[in-house]
Amino acid sequence: MDNIPQAQLNEIVDDVFGDFDVPPPPPPIQENENIPEQDAEYERIYVKPFPQDKRVHVIGVAQLEPNVVYYKVMDDDTKFDKTQLQYLQNPDNHGVIYEFKDNFGHNDIPLTNQSRFIPAYLMLDKSTPNPLEYKNRFFSIYNIDDEETSNDEDSSDSDSDSDMSLGGKKLSQKKQKKFHYTSTQKHQHGGKKTVRHVTIKNGKGHKKVSHYRGNKLIRTIKKSLKKPEMEMIRLGKFIPGLFRDCQVSRKKSTTRRRRKKN
Repeated sequence: MDNIPQAQLNEIVDDVFGDFDVPPPPPPIQENENIPEQDAEYERIYVKPFPQDKRVHVIGVAQLEPNVVYYKVMDDDTKFDKTQLQYLQNPDNHGVIYEFKDNFGHNDIPLTNQSRFIPAYLMLDKSTPNPLEYKNRFFSIYNIDDEETSNDEDSSDSDSDSDMSLGGKKLSQKKQKKFHYTSTQKHQHGGKKTVRHVTIKNGKGHKKVSHYRGNKLIRTIKKSLKKPEMEMIRLGKFIPGLFRDCQVSRKKSTTRRRRKKN
């Protein structure tokens, strides 16, 4: 094996592993730094400026309380991710990884001890009565969740009645769609793991791709489901390239003819 040229070794490896869906190596992400350029779409949809009058309420992981719903605060307390996270546990009891679930139905979301948070109910308007009622549950906040999806054609109802906001809650004058769907696929390759998740709830759908290195979440990309995708999922049809716009590509295998020995 020592005498085989490197190019031939690469061809052998390509033949053996060519069909595996290996995610491209993601750039390193450090806490409290800007989201990489490839996640600009996620930042545009889900990241908002953090109101500076709320900085006094920002906490570290040592102050997390189980079952309380939080927002993750980033970039030296200048931005926050509007995806609500409910704190679950510190599974290893060593204060390294902290697990959450979000308001899209994703469980066991790992965050590190460098993360910072604010209880979501403290982002409610001061005029909201009994804000503590929202401490342990997911809810919508006016001016934070009023734009749930991107500007692309998505799964929301274009002809639905407008929502009205009252006390930080959204009230719809029209019944929301009853069709709910959730699917999670995991792919492990060495120390890297890719998790693909699709969820449809209350007439809106999202697809999400998360890359992990070991147990550490490296990056997450979310997209809104378009109406045709929603309909095909409802009908149980296969959608080729569903996650293509989430910057996940499938490595093409190569087929080579080998000469037969005489």
